[in-house]
Amino acid sequence: MIYRILVLFSFLPFITNAQFQDHHQNRVIGAREKQLLIDSLIHTLKEGYVYPEIAKQIETRLYQLVAKGSYKSIDSAQAFCDTLSNQLVQWSDDKHLRLAFSYDTIANPTSENPPLPDFIRDFAVKNNYGFNKVQILDGNIGYINILGFFPMEEATQKGIACMEYVADTRALIIDLRENSGGFGAFCNFMLSYFFSSNPVHMLDMNFRREQKIEQSWSSFYVPGKRYLNKSVYVLTSASTFSAGEAFAYILQAQKRATVIGEATGGGANIGTLVKLSPHFVINLPTGTVVSPVTHKGWEKIGVQPDVKVSAGDALKAAQEKALNDLDYLRRK
Repeated sequence: MIYRILVLFSFLPFITNAQFQDHHQNRVIGAREKQLLIDSLIHTLKEGYVYPEIAKQIETRLYQLVAKGSYKSIDSAQAFCDTLSNQLVQWSDDKHLRLAFSYDTIANPTSENPPLPDFIRDFAVKNNYGFNKVQILDGNIGYINILGFFPMEEATQKGIACMEYVADTRALIIDLRENSGGFGAFCNFMLSYFFSSNPVHMLDMNFRREQKIEQSWSSFYVPGKRYLNKSVYVLTSASTFSAGEAFAYILQAQKRATVIGEATGGGANIGTLVKLSPHFVINLPTGTVVSPVTHKGWEKIGVQPDVKVSAGDALKAAQEKALNDLDYLRRK
């Protein structure tokens, strides 16, 4: 059953990163459960994966390994999950295509917008729903560190508070170096603060199964002040992924921000969370995205920074550039 919790250009890499999982809780998985999981995985890929030819190749490889008994010695549910995830990524060259294991039974969705699974909510609560740090740096330069984008109902007030806090700064640094993605609707909401009330066409989303194209636009309304006519600097690293990349790519393409740091992870495909069994879910890429400005996306190539420095030096480089830019503007 598909969790319809991702809208617009949505991504859910939270389930793919070990920092969001509790490896202290595990369970034994038997042969029958492993076979049912593989069957469910193959069915799901054939039904909805964005690249049907790759889904067929994965089916062949999985059944070959099952026939050889390659999974017989694995009795840890987490280890089986990690094994399958690593194989899916290797065979597909798609970093979004991963499984996640939950020790607790994953509830069936009860609506089009079900609550967050517990293993994602735990990370959200511990990390202020993605807003890890907000402060004013020397020179009245704002700084916001965003670890991920959570659903609107969960994170909106945090985002509004952060933007209100930095509203009167002279420039803004947005740190996405540890941002591995999240939910597209909230990413869009935050992006809207950097554009006027006239909606901006940000992305085109191409869905394979539905054979349709949807557009992503900034919002004509945001609470509080918009952050306009001031410089914005976005920090990236090789770990910046998915919706974190979308945030950086859109601002860069629209010439609304300078990206500083490393090339990002290269995960642009649209993801949908699908429950495969009581304890396993998969982040299933179901579509691709294209910028109306660049006429391409960042899948497999990442967002290329305007100023290339190591991730560790990105904040210092951004601060120096912001101060230099402000001094230049003052002297004009």
